[in-house]
Amino acid sequence: MAQTRAIFMTTLLHLSLPILIIFLLFPHQIHTQPAATTTAPSPSSSTAWPVDIIDILKTGKQFNIFAKFLNSANHLGKQIDTQIITSTDGVTVLAATDGAFSSLPSGTLNKLSDQQKVRLIQFHILPKFYSLDDLETASNPVETLAGGEFMLNFTGTNGQINVTSGVVQTQISNIMRKNFPLAVYQIDKVLLPLEFTPKARPSLGNKGRPNKTAEAAAAPKNSKGISPADEPSPAETDEPSSAGKMSQLGLGLAPAALVLFCMGVF
Repeated sequence: MAQTRAIFMTTLLHLSLPILIIFLLFPHQIHTQPAATTTAPSPSSSTAWPVDIIDILKTGKQFNIFAKFLNSANHLGKQIDTQIITSTDGVTVLAATDGAFSSLPSGTLNKLSDQQKVRLIQFHILPKFYSLDDLETASNPVETLAGGEFMLNFTGTNGQINVTSGVVQTQISNIMRKNFPLAVYQIDKVLLPLEFTPKARPSLGNKGRPNKTAEAAAAPKNSKGISPADEPSPAETDEPSSAGKMSQLGLGLAPAALVLFCMGVF
């Protein structure tokens, strides 16, 4: 009996020894860890990643032309979505309705180059998030995505915001989206830049040279009402030419020659 008990204890020790060693070497593996859970951000209007400007415009059902330009003009729609994610400033879009584009004078868009069409749409995008209150107190002029001199002016009272490009003035008539990082406002006129109008450029003649007719019309007049371009040169007014001097000399010698001829005859 004693021998059987000794054998049992020895066998039990041999079996439990590996388990004991594992417990001592890897104690953290023995304890049960609760499964880690992460809460995915809900696609609320305040999060950046689910925002799609084209989807927002399609929801409005009256921005088909503007959305088409966003897709075709250097893929501005994707650029806006990317900027929303990567920038901390956000974006503001002034979306012109289909009716606004239809109200443009005939041929307006056809006269624009591809680069100008891109600038036109960029002119409707502000590289910063603006609430209506921000636009009402904005420091004019406000920069647009078109850059350079392509800027807008905003004024407003009691939540009614007016926007002008220097050529076109309109109002923000509806709010498509107002939460950071993207604001989308409806406007009922296409904002044509002042730089696209003929008055914004000097009149040019052939081969890019200034138009002399336009320059002459704009040139200052003297006391006689003659522009510098029309005034005679000093050579024309103060001193006769060489040919004139020779003519005058010839006329002066003619009488003397006639007198000498008569004296020789008589």
